[in-house]
Amino acid sequence: MIAVSEGFRNFHAEWKRRVAGEKHSLRTRDFYLETPRDLSGFDILPDFIVNHGEEWAVEYAAIFEREASIAARVDLDELLRFRMIFDRHLANLSSAQFDASFIASSDERSLFLIYHRIPPIRAVGALNKAKNASMDLVIGHAEGQFGHREMALISALSTLYMIEANHIMRVYMLFERLITPVDRRYRFSDIDGVLPVDYQPPTRNAQLSLPDKDDQGSVELF
Repeated sequence: MIAVSEGFRNFHAEWKRRVAGEKHSLRTRDFYLETPRDLSGFDILPDFIVNHGEEWAVEYAAIFEREASIAARVDLDELLRFRMIFDRHLANLSSAQFDASFIASSDERSLFLIYHRIPPIRAVGALNKAKNASMDLVIGHAEGQFGHREMALISALSTLYMIEANHIMRVYMLFERLITPVDRRYRFSDIDGVLPVDYQPPTRNAQLSLPDKDDQGSVELF
């Protein structure tokens, strides 16, 4: 009988080239780090990593393996394997280069989750909880006056986007799993589109009902 770890080693060897994103390292910068505002926090990130990187990395890893149900469903040897994979990925992540090494370690982590049948909602939920813990860590080391209300709003909004990401990816994954030869014409294609010259962005949401701010004191989305 093949060992679990040997099974993942074979699984990873088979699939790493099939899911490899050769172009994704460049696309990450194109889509996420386009403007000076996008890049502003990355100017001070190296100092944060030097001073608090070990604390951040350990907490991130612990939250992820617990909340993604990894620790609950694999044996110790396989958990240690995951920690090696995750540590390697965090080293690549903390460099913030988003290069081929980052893509490869991210793919290895994703394949580990798939191999152990971790549903995407657990993975994205774990990321969200680790993100909130990271914000708490930043707040805990902040100097001077810090906008806790504003940070709470940023956390809430980023949670919304994480939930969005989970449910978009859920449908992509299900579609890819169930696709038939006839449906292959619907496979997505990464082609940049050009906005029409007469394009106008939306100016209102006719379906969003907002409470009376004088009574409520805030805007409620749910």
